[in-house]
Amino acid sequence: MFLQEIILVAILLLHTVIVSGYEGTQGNHLQFVTLGRNGVSVFSLPRSDDGSSSAINIYPAINFGSSQFSSAYISVNGFISFTYNDGIAAESTTPFFPSSSDDYIIAPFWADADTRSTGQVRYEVHKEYSPYSSSQQLRSQIGTYITDVTGDSAHVSSLLVVEWRDVPQFSSSQPTNTNTFQALVATTSSSRFYAIFTYTCGDLS
Repeated sequence: MFLQEIILVAILLLHTVIVSGYEGTQGNHLQFVTLGRNGVSVFSLPRSDDGSSSAINIYPAINFGSSQFSSAYISVNGFISFTYNDGIAAESTTPFFPSSSDDYIIAPFWADADTRSTGQVRYEVHKEYSPYSSSQQLRSQIGTYITDVTGDSAHVSSLLVVEWRDVPQFSSSQPTNTNTFQALVATTSSSRFYAIFTYTCGDLS
């Protein structure tokens, strides 16, 4: 049976979240970014349970709350952290809301995931002075989308694209129940950043 894909897009700007859902091709939304087609290198996280990436450089640095960060860490469990913390990287739930923790996180889908047997977490980084025209076009497209949705004039200097593809739950009794979603972290020349979350819905579990 063919099910139309529903794509939800969430834009996180400081403490404001805008969520829009559209079915099929209707509405102002972003399609998934196809990794590996924009000239830049694609990196894969090792298959693991509760694993995370090494530091990913972000330039220009971003302002998040009252702090500034120049690195990001991707967790298999569906979130991106801007402070390295082994304990947080292994967290499969959201244990600290509210919290005085100094961990800065954006989480498109925080859950207990396990990619040891199937599923994949990949990412690519698009920099301002990339020689690839397709990479430049992607940053321009994302900037236009942010402007259309928020009204802000956004020139995207760098773009981190993270994809969790067919990721199953830990010890899932139904390994075919997997989740696919993306997070885009778009940084502007003013060190402001936007996080855009995109999902394929209908089988999220």
